[in-house]
Amino acid sequence: MNRRAFLHCAALLPFAACARKPLRIPGNDPRLREIIGEFESQLPKLMAEFDVSGLSIAVVTGAKIAWRRGFGFKNALARTPVDNDTIFQAGSMSKPVFAYAALKLCEKGVLGLDTPLTTYAGEPFLDGDPRLELITPRHILSHTAGFPNWRSNSEPLQINFTPGSRYRYSGEGYYYLQSVMTRLTGRSDRTGLRGIRGRHVGLRKRHRRIPDRKRSEAVRDAIKRLLRDRCHAAGHGRAA
Repeated sequence: MNRRAFLHCAALLPFAACARKPLRIPGNDPRLREIIGEFESQLPKLMAEFDVSGLSIAVVTGAKIAWRRGFGFKNALARTPVDNDTIFQAGSMSKPVFAYAALKLCEKGVLGLDTPLTTYAGEPFLDGDPRLELITPRHILSHTAGFPNWRSNSEPLQINFTPGSRYRYSGEGYYYLQSVMTRLTGRSDRTGLRGIRGRHVGLRKRHRRIPDRKRSEAVRDAIKRLLRDRCHAAGHGRAA
């Protein structure tokens, strides 16, 4: 299923702080009510299947939250339910906030959107590939720099194509840009983005924790399958 079809059905987003109960009734759209009804019916089953004690979801339509709800408990032993202040893993949802910070630096003239990052970097991010000299913040932010998502023993860090010629999602690229921004501002990502979060994004609280990635990805994929099947049944797109 393509991204447009996904968004037309309802963007499923994990929020850092979601309410236990629905924010409001999803209007008179029977399709949306059906999707939400499916969530309310199936999510508890998925949570039990993957041993997930609590989660929050939101449905966004027209750039506004149409519905949101927390399920389960933030403390399974104490049976403390998910509430407005429950904090969940944000993961790559932080990338748009980071991109905003990068563009603010471009706006201030600290960083050039189309200036090679090697202009600002200290030690090279990668040795032995002259294409590193071509990579700009624009390439990083648009995921066209050519880096893999993350390096590994089976896939070491490398540039896989000429920067700007193709799309490939990359966390490594954001890490590279983060290191340059830290060097330019003298501030770490955590410190440098705090003001932006507060003033422009509205996040009041945040917490750093290493999640159970394998289990988190399993639940995420199961929810995606559920949403894909509902979209397909409604005629809004086909699975990719």
